[in-house]
Amino acid sequence: MASRARLLFVGTGIWPRRLAKLVNTHASELASAKSASLSIANLCVIPILVSQSDIVVRVGFRPGMRRPRARIVDALWKLMSRFDRQTTWVYYWIGSDVLYQLRDHKASRLTKYFESAIHQIHIAGAPWLADELDSIGVRAESVLFPLELPDTGCVERSVDARHILTYIPDSRPSFYGGDKILRLAREFPDTTFDVVGGTGTWIDSPPSNICFHGWVNELAPLLARNPIVIRIVEHDALGGTIREALAAACHAIYTMEVPYTVHVAFDDYQKLQAAVADLVASDRERTLKPNREGADYARKNWDAARLTVDMTTALVRFC
Repeated sequence: MASRARLLFVGTGIWPRRLAKLVNTHASELASAKSASLSIANLCVIPILVSQSDIVVRVGFRPGMRRPRARIVDALWKLMSRFDRQTTWVYYWIGSDVLYQLRDHKASRLTKYFESAIHQIHIAGAPWLADELDSIGVRAESVLFPLELPDTGCVERSVDARHILTYIPDSRPSFYGGDKILRLAREFPDTTFDVVGGTGTWIDSPPSNICFHGWVNELAPLLARNPIVIRIVEHDALGGTIREALAAACHAIYTMEVPYTVHVAFDDYQKLQAAVADLVASDRERTLKPNREGADYARKNWDAARLTVDMTTALVRFC
């Protein structure tokens, strides 16, 4: 292997590109990185990029799915790994891919390729994801997914009441608690709900206090107003919205148990409503100060540079 490892992150969505950028920014002494989409149109390019790489990391694209594109990707992956023994092949599980794999495994909907993939190298973006994978025979090392944190400072409450900020993509509103946010908006008509990640195509007549921002590349401008952040999701790794929220000293309500957030189970609407009511009431009384303890915790535990170096070190160790 070269003095610096050559990494290739492949998958769908934004994550391969972001991971490559993080490695090139924070871990360039250990490795250089490229990224590529696993789209059908791009598959002819993948073998060329693989030939130029020491480690290929498949991000969030789970093995054994029955969809035609997934079968093609699995076949290509199997062929390349069989004939290229010099390259290290890694699966990086990052969130809902684990949930869907568990469901398909239970329903016996996975192809035989998954049986061979079990014996390859796997890492998971959070400790509980590794535990879930273990239940279906996948041994994965926990390697926390790195993410850049916003630099907004610990701002005080503005003249206006705090908004509530949440993430709901149009493709999966139920998964991200869309029905619950809609209900909250109607129960708290004087509170503005900022929704990022989608334009609200899943709602016919949204309340006037919901503002859809669509896809937002940078949350910092919204977080700078120190909103209350809600992430009520059916399944998660360690949500980027929550990490960014705490780093910006926001108070947050979250499905997972994370320090300095209010924990609410996905199906417990009564507790969710009560948690929102408490925070909104404190804000109106001007007693809700920025969550500085949460900000300190986020900066200490989720520093992007350190997590990127940790991830890169783990990947290089597999060579």
